[in-house]
Amino acid sequence: MDIVAVVTEPGTDFNPRRMERYFTLIRRSGASPLILLNKTDLFSREEVEKAMQILRELSPECAIISISALHNRGITEFRKCLSKGKTICIVGSSGVGKSTLVNTLLGDEWLWTGEVNEVTGKGRHTTVARELVLLKHGGLLIDNPGIREIQMWTDEHTLRESFADLTELAHECKFADCSHGKDSGCAIRKAVDEGKLDKERYLNFLNLENEIARLAKRQKKRQMNVERAGKRDRKVQARNYEDRVELERRHKPNHRSHD
Repeated sequence: MDIVAVVTEPGTDFNPRRMERYFTLIRRSGASPLILLNKTDLFSREEVEKAMQILRELSPECAIISISALHNRGITEFRKCLSKGKTICIVGSSGVGKSTLVNTLLGDEWLWTGEVNEVTGKGRHTTVARELVLLKHGGLLIDNPGIREIQMWTDEHTLRESFADLTELAHECKFADCSHGKDSGCAIRKAVDEGKLDKERYLNFLNLENEIARLAKRQKKRQMNVERAGKRDRKVQARNYEDRVELERRHKPNHRSHD
């Protein structure tokens, strides 16, 4: 992917904590993030500006485009991001207008769109599989089904980059191995208590750290299982003489058996 475009809207779908997760994963993937704030025709100017300001604070380097896919607003600016040889992936929750956006880009009813549940605010099963679309100018666009949950698949280094402000504060902690929880002398928790750091951002930082730690544990366990299975296979192969000779030859290319 060259660009990952996250589609959201200023209403019930807007969730800064989820957007932080998007930014972290997109940065780890190597793609450039793009935020498409859709359905702006349904909200006041103040609501739209507030959402855009929050997004700018979360990721100052990320491009943000205010659009209304249904009324073709902001689409021209979005088209400028689509160029020949580029692949753009569109992600977001169900019901935020991803399929409508693709249809607007193609100028045709390419993807079936459904109504949004008035109670939950969620789409009623529109895109059910990934769609790869070849654009007229030569670019590629991938539309995805609605994402309900974002789990982390990254490393600690990328997490630190996404929370650079907290990383700077961590240098002021009393202990180098501070977990930023109940440890005494924690500069991050002190900033929260003094109102200098948003508590929700702090809690999301801790949650992300815990998820990454669990992921690393699962990866280590998976690697141990693979190595254990490999040893078991070699033991099975070594049960008879011919297989033992072949096994030694495979693992020791310079080994020569003697009659």
